[in-house]
Amino acid sequence: MTTKKVLLQEIEQTPDALLQEVLDFLIFIRSKYSNGATSSSADLSQSTGHSLLESLDGMGTWQGDDFETCLQRVYDSRSQITAPEYNPFYD
Repeated sequence: MTTKKVLLQEIEQTPDALLQEVLDFLIFIRSKYSNGATSSSADLSQSTGHSLLESLDGMGTWQGDDFETCLQRVYDSRSQITAPEYNPFYD
């Protein structure tokens, strides 16, 4: 079965609330690769802060009237983390 067929099956079984997030992510990924990035897995595994900032340059500005809703979704989906006692970056 092709990846596209599996994806379509998963979409059929996914609630609408999650589909909006999936759509947002898909649009982000397509935008990233339409701006000259390649699709090899090696490129994805070597993402850096610099590459993230380069991706943001090509995204343009916010459009629409749902900024507050999206921002609230970010706040609602954040979770607490527990940092390890040992941090090699502070030795």
